Amino acid sequence: MNRRTLFRCISLLMLVVAVVFVLCAMACPTCGRTIYIGSLAIGSDVWHACYALYLAVMVGCFLFSFHYPKNRRR
Repeated sequence: MNRRTLFRCISLLMLVVAVVFVLCAMACPTCGRTIYIGSLAIGSDVWHACYALYLAVMVGCFLFSFHYPKNRRR
């Protein structure tokens, strides 16, 4: 298995794990709760933005794996 295929397999696995994580996190009944860290309040809108950012990064990693050059010199 060459590096290109290996990177694609790893990034696909990471993408699947990210999708499952986000789906489970959104189905969690405590997702809408506000968490207080000192005077900082982290509400459900912040959690949803973090989950969306995480999923976007994993999609970006998956798409970036297709731009790995075929004939890369060492």
